Amino acid sequence: MASPFPGMDPYLEGEMWMEFHDRLINQISVVE
Repeated sequence: MASPFPGMDPYLEGEMWMEFHDRLINQISVVE
């Protein structure tokens, strides 16, 4: 399956991806 994020591979950039994911979840929880 192709990555939904062109130019970014979550498996190769795992640490950065997890940080982004955590920030995204935090921002969503702040908005609601």
